[in-house]
Amino acid sequence: MEHAGRVAFVTGGGSGIGRAIALRLAAAGAAVGVIDLRPESADAVAALARDRGGRAIAVQADVSDAAAVAAAASRVRAEFGAPAILVNSAGIAAFDPFPTLSEESFDRMIRVHLKGTFLACRELVPAMADAGWGRVVNVSSTAALNGGGPGLAHYAAAKAGVIGLTKSLARSEEHTS
Repeated sequence: MEHAGRVAFVTGGGSGIGRAIALRLAAAGAAVGVIDLRPESADAVAALARDRGGRAIAVQADVSDAAAVAAAASRVRAEFGAPAILVNSAGIAAFDPFPTLSEESFDRMIRVHLKGTFLACRELVPAMADAGWGRVVNVSSTAALNGGGPGLAHYAAAKAGVIGLTKSLARSEEHTS
């Protein structure tokens, strides 16, 4: 098993791409923290991973809230140990034509996609660097590169921010100090 003994922290693990990644990591031997805003979704994925012979727990958390991310990380650490794999897949979708795009809708999109990615990286990457091994997968979108089309200005901006954050983190030595 390619990830036996490793611990993974998967945001947005209750559905979609995050669900698929959480199940794949569990099948590959990782102990997985399935992090999701919707506890019933996280519970279902964690139960499925366990039914298939994996190790997984469900943790409800709003990735845009620093205290919630810290609490989720603490719960995963207490159960399995320090995560060495971080997958930032939590996301939302909304179509809002630009002329009527509210500040609240724009801010919510940025909070979930970009701030959520930042908070999870800030919480988990330093320990990975200290351990000398870690992997971070930040899920973005082609919308970050092509604008995403009508009604997706806020989504495209958030996902472009994720790409910029990822590139900066990959090039940075700061997280190792």
